[in-house]
Amino acid sequence: MLQPVAPGIWHQQHQFSVFGVRASSRMTVVRLANGQLWLHSPVPISAETKAQLAALGEVAFIVAPNRFHHLYAGDCAAAFP
Repeated sequence: MLQPVAPGIWHQQHQFSVFGVRASSRMTVVRLANGQLWLHSPVPISAETKAQLAALGEVAFIVAPNRFHHLYAGDCAAAFP
């Protein structure tokens, strides 16, 4: 679930395992001045997360800053073409 951080900013934590080592990542969602959403480092998009994002605004930008953070970018882009 998305958690509010500050006005217009949310995050969602994702726990996973890499070669048996527990790790986590965090997606940050920012509502821009025009109401569109900017997603940084996408996590898996569940039906619940997709509904939450849709309620916040239109997902316009999906940013995967490096090779590690790109893992769910394709699924996120498919959910929000």
